[in-house]
Amino acid sequence: MAFRLILAEIESNIKKIISQHGFQNVEFVVDLAKPGFGDFTCNVAFLLAKQLGKKPYDIAQLFAEDYKKHLG
Repeated sequence: MAFRLILAEIESNIKKIISQHGFQNVEFVVDLAKPGFGDFTCNVAFLLAKQLGKKPYDIAQLFAEDYKKHLG
């Protein structure tokens, strides 16, 4: 049960960041990460990088900063 709540919270927070930046049509996935790669994984940086023509790392950094500042 707690796992589903955490996943739902992460998804909700990512949706807020997407909305704050005005990004549209982003169908992302949040899931368990492979062992050794943290707890959760999300493909939003890869999807937006393709849309925006930027590096996935740069998009991930933007999301990480926003998550810490406003949501975390």
